[in-house]
Amino acid sequence: MQTVTEEVDKGGSLYKIDLLNFKSYGDKYSIGPFDNFTCIIGPNGSGKSNILDAITFALGIESSSIRVSSARHVISNGKNKTEVKLVFKKNNGEFLEMCRALDISGRSVYSIDSQIVSLKRYNKIIESFNIFPKIKNFVIYQGMILNPEVNLVGIIETISGSINYKEMYENLQQNLQVCNKELSQKLDFKKDIMNDIKEMENIKERESKFVELMKEKELLNKSLYCIEINQIMEKNKVIDFELGTLRSKLDQITKNENFINQRIEIKTLKKEISLKQKELYESNAEIDYQKKCKLNFKEKLTEIKKNEEELKRLQLEQKSLPSKIVYPTEIDFLSNNENLKNSNMLERYYSKVKEGEIKAPEEHFENQLAILLSYYTEQVAKDERLLCKLTVEDFDVIAKRNLMEIEFKKLNAIKNNIKKEYQGKVDRNKQRELKIKELEVKIKQVNIPENESIIFQTIETELNQLQERLTKLTRELLFCQGRKQTKKNNILIANTIQTLKSLFPGVIGKVSDLIEPTQKKYDLAISALIHKYESSVVVNDVATALNCVQYLKNSKLCKLSFLVLEKINKKNYFSGVENFVTLKEDLGENFINFIFRRSNIVETVEEAKRSIYHSNEYSSIATLNGILFQSSGLVTGGNINKFEESQVEQLIKERKSILTKIKDIRNRKEGYKKVENQVLECRDMKSEIEKIKSGFENLEEVKFEDENRLNELRNEISQINEKLKVFEREKQRTKESIKAKEMDILGSILNSVGCYSLEEYRNKKESIIRRGNIELEIETEISALKGNLNDNRIIDIDIVGLTSELDTLKLRLKKINITFSSMNLRMEELNSKISNYEILKTKLDEDLKEKLKYCFVETNLKDEKDIEEFYKTIKNKSVDICKKKLMEVTKMLISNAPSNVSHDNSLQAKYLKFTREYEQCKESAVLAREHFNEIKKQRLSTFKEVFELLQKEISKVYKKLSYNEFNEEENTSEVAYVVAEGDPFTIKNSVKFYVMPPGKGFIEFKALSGGEKSMALLSFIFALNNIKKPAFYVFDEIDQALDRENVDKLASYLIEEQKRCQYIIISLKSQLFEHANSLIGVYKDPNDNQSKILTYRLKTH
Repeated sequence: MQTVTEEVDKGGSLYKIDLLNFKSYGDKYSIGPFDNFTCIIGPNGSGKSNILDAITFALGIESSSIRVSSARHVISNGKNKTEVKLVFKKNNGEFLEMCRALDISGRSVYSIDSQIVSLKRYNKIIESFNIFPKIKNFVIYQGMILNPEVNLVGIIETISGSINYKEMYENLQQNLQVCNKELSQKLDFKKDIMNDIKEMENIKERESKFVELMKEKELLNKSLYCIEINQIMEKNKVIDFELGTLRSKLDQITKNENFINQRIEIKTLKKEISLKQKELYESNAEIDYQKKCKLNFKEKLTEIKKNEEELKRLQLEQKSLPSKIVYPTEIDFLSNNENLKNSNMLERYYSKVKEGEIKAPEEHFENQLAILLSYYTEQVAKDERLLCKLTVEDFDVIAKRNLMEIEFKKLNAIKNNIKKEYQGKVDRNKQRELKIKELEVKIKQVNIPENESIIFQTIETELNQLQERLTKLTRELLFCQGRKQTKKNNILIANTIQTLKSLFPGVIGKVSDLIEPTQKKYDLAISALIHKYESSVVVNDVATALNCVQYLKNSKLCKLSFLVLEKINKKNYFSGVENFVTLKEDLGENFINFIFRRSNIVETVEEAKRSIYHSNEYSSIATLNGILFQSSGLVTGGNINKFEESQVEQLIKERKSILTKIKDIRNRKEGYKKVENQVLECRDMKSEIEKIKSGFENLEEVKFEDENRLNELRNEISQINEKLKVFEREKQRTKESIKAKEMDILGSILNSVGCYSLEEYRNKKESIIRRGNIELEIETEISALKGNLNDNRIIDIDIVGLTSELDTLKLRLKKINITFSSMNLRMEELNSKISNYEILKTKLDEDLKEKLKYCFVETNLKDEKDIEEFYKTIKNKSVDICKKKLMEVTKMLISNAPSNVSHDNSLQAKYLKFTREYEQCKESAVLAREHFNEIKKQRLSTFKEVFELLQKEISKVYKKLSYNEFNEEENTSEVAYVVAEGDPFTIKNSVKFYVMPPGKGFIEFKALSGGEKSMALLSFIFALNNIKKPAFYVFDEIDQALDRENVDKLASYLIEEQKRCQYIIISLKSQLFEHANSLIGVYKDPNDNQSKILTYRLKTH
């Protein structure tokens, strides 16, 4: 086998599958070998689909496609590991093994030819067989065919691979929408600031110059937009003119009278061909039916031959006898018998003879024999009753003996099993003792120097202690980081408040940021009391609060509460906390009393309880350890200290120190590598010894308690056998008595027809009747066969006539197509140019739309008419001059701005700040659109590449499948086509699929009946996969929705296509799997509830 480092030759087929503990296949199973057309059959629930799951599992497909919630669920019950190995046979005859193993922990291991490889390497080898697990191009599920709302675009995307861009496409589309939204918000803020600047009075000289520059920049920006928009419009006009010219030329061809007549004639011929094909198909179906009937007749002919052989055998058995019984004439066998003289039957017989009612010798013989038989029956009645009685008694005794023998065998087996089990325990314990001795000898042979052993153990002990400390530190770090993670919302709030401060001068700050304790010991208590103000912001007046609320509503950042300072200072509040805190800013004497109204801080829980529950002075009391008591009865505790200093740095420092020590110790340990290996080897062997000792079995011998019963049964069976011998002797004597009476009474009459016993006479009569029936049946079957063969000859003549007419029509169509093709070629060239211009026009339209959008939102121009009027005033300007001037004005604006923009609240500073932010957002939006358009282009290109190939393939495949036509050179009539209407990723059902079922016109896929729809969808999928045909296909009961006629068509298609590809089909329909090269039968063993396999090769290759 080839090594995994070599490149794999493309092409090959699946040879077999090796399973270990996979789903219902417990233990080891080998399924295969697979031929080019293999069917998997078996009852529902037997495990057929689990073979498909095994293939998809080995190819690395996700769990949902294997019908399990987790990959671990594919492991058989009670097992801890599963393995699926796919053995491929390459075109050069070599074998390649692809294996995926999975343990109970969910870890997968991939290997190629028993060498472990990475998943990337594994997938690369799989893809060399044109199998792509991500898009599952090798499998067709039953649900795909039966789905009433099948998504054709989704199927094309899956098989083409453009679906790989879908997630990125949607994410970039969402990102573009977010960027546009943010850009719109920034622009609104910028406009508000510009309006404020325009409304300013008494502008200083510096500010006046800034405003002039700002207006000049706006004018230049507007000019630049108008010039660029006009240039795009001019290009559009040129493209529209070219498109008009091309479409005019196309119309000249399509409206040409000769072209129209040829198109009509082609359409008429195609219709006639379709009708002839329908007639031919019906005749072929009839002849196929007759051929099947011929097969049945051949089987019957074989049966007839067997009957003839049976007849010959009977004739050989009876060659000493004539072909019929020769009855004696005028012989009286009754008159000499004295015992019959008083018989009524005898008198009636002679009466009939006298009156002439009995004439033929056979009638004489049969009547005389009946009289003698009546007498014979009377004579042997007593012997018959005795024989019957002996038989019944014999049967009862035999039944009793059989039951005893069964019990005897059962007890004897138990006795033997006890002996065998005991001996097995003894043997296994001896093996364990030998293994222990062997391990003990090996341990003694391991020579470890004592001083090196002590040093190594010291190093190992120290290393274990450091690792335990490292684990503890890591846990503490994770805990601290987890708590830090929960404060992300506080960071968002802090950033939002900072933005509000820069926008609105009346914003002072967050409540918790304005207060600090006088001593560190009050941290927890104050944090507990102000926790309810976690999202509260202090502002000067109501107007500022309303502006902030409106801003938060528009920007959708977060939710905040606002405390209006002018309202707080109008009232007086009482608090016991004023001596424990200070304010970072001067907010008035009443602010602390408002925040901590009716609140106090005490040292202990007991003091808090007394104050809150036995006095109405305070409504909230906090203890120094952070427990908050409220008069409502609510008690709050926990770590809410906002002033707590993080210990993360200290923990990280200690962790680094420990890691350094561990590294040093490991370096020291490397010097004792040999000792370590010896110690580990000894430990492993000691562990194995302990494990073996725990497995020793108890050797206490189990006593067999039914020995007496075993001896009793042996004696009773012996007695019964003696009794049966007596019965047999009595029965033999009775039979001999009956035989003697038969010869005495019936001997003479039977001898007259050449028979020596009554049984021989009856057998002779039955053989003669049977011989006559066989001869009659042979004649009937041969006559029917001749009639059917004549019918087949008539149908064959009809088919020859239809085929000749069809060939004539096709020849006419071919001649017309030759003259028609030059016009078609010219039309294709024109359509190609039109398509290229339309793509260019679409891009220009998108650019124009983008420019218009930015122009309308950034300037005072409202519509295209305003742009046109404004452009007349600046049409002599160029884009380069405007851009250069715009850069100069922007530099001058920055130089005239305040020196410290970030801390300046002037309108100029705000204008520059938001202009910069707007430009950044605009740049982000442009980049987002470019990135989105690039991915859209790649996705559309991948989709179209496969779609165009599908358009070429679909008619050929549908014709093969539905019409069973395999001559591609005569592909003169189109019976299926697909068209795309608009963007396939934004317009629902943009791909339309039309087919022409046999004997009908073109019908859209969705309007087809059930069977026709299934056949059309199969041809659609086959045509797509033909573009990159995989090494093999696996079909899961795709024939379920097909009627007998369509199953036969599918079978014919697969028989023909198996020359080019391998098909593995799960099927329950004999009309399909009877054509397969080999069958894999699956059944469920009721004893262990596991699936079992039977493989049968129908054909050899």
